[in-house]
Amino acid sequence: MKESIFLRLGSLKEHDRLCHIYSNNTERIDIGTKFIIHGVRNREKCIYISDRIVSDEFIHRLSAAEIDLNKARKQGNFKDLTIFKKQADNMKDAHSLIDMLKPILEEMSKNSNKSIRVLKNKESPFYNQENLLKREALLDKLSSEMPVVFMCQYDIRKIANQDLMNLFTTHRLVAYENTLFESPFYTSPDEILAKLDQASSKIEVLTDKEKEILRYIVNGYSNNNIAEEISISIRTVETHRANIMRKLEINKLVDLVKFAIQNGIS
Repeated sequence: MKESIFLRLGSLKEHDRLCHIYSNNTERIDIGTKFIIHGVRNREKCIYISDRIVSDEFIHRLSAAEIDLNKARKQGNFKDLTIFKKQADNMKDAHSLIDMLKPILEEMSKNSNKSIRVLKNKESPFYNQENLLKREALLDKLSSEMPVVFMCQYDIRKIANQDLMNLFTTHRLVAYENTLFESPFYTSPDEILAKLDQASSKIEVLTDKEKEILRYIVNGYSNNNIAEEISISIRTVETHRANIMRKLEINKLVDLVKFAIQNGIS
């Protein structure tokens, strides 16, 4: 299924969650503002999450659609949730954004039978990159439990290949180059979270020294480099490396790196 993102924005329904992958700021603002405009016209309350204050261009686009942002704020129909760097530094845990967002959704949904539109955009990553999969799975689960229509925006110029795959895994709907399609890799949040919990329990079998060496491996250090960095012999590094792969039941380096990144070791 493929269709124009612009045609679909007005017909999104409760529990829909999509990922908009953009390649320039004009596209980000264009689709982001239209997402909010449709929400306001549907009498849905809106939340804007970003690491920047609402831009003048964003406000101008809303004003052109006869939407008074200040009035919407005063009436409780529009809320800015700006997460600056200092605050983001304290949000390393995958649950942190959920813990912040859920009570706001609960409060805004009181005495209303309409969905809440949530637009999450980050001009620069304020998430712990290794926890992207878990964070987005938790947001997907929240979206299925709360009366929300959720759109995340990511700059394709700043997304690593593994992150891009994680976005396809955690979003049923994906928009790219103004086209909306269903992700063939979408996986339910319960399944993702169960696998991550199982993988996390494996990490606990590693000693502190093995975790330290695993971090060096993930960052591309050779056995020689690791030995020099932590002042041990190359043979000892090789022994630790073999023990890590045996304990984690992983045979290939690429799988080891993938496992470590998904579990916050980097």
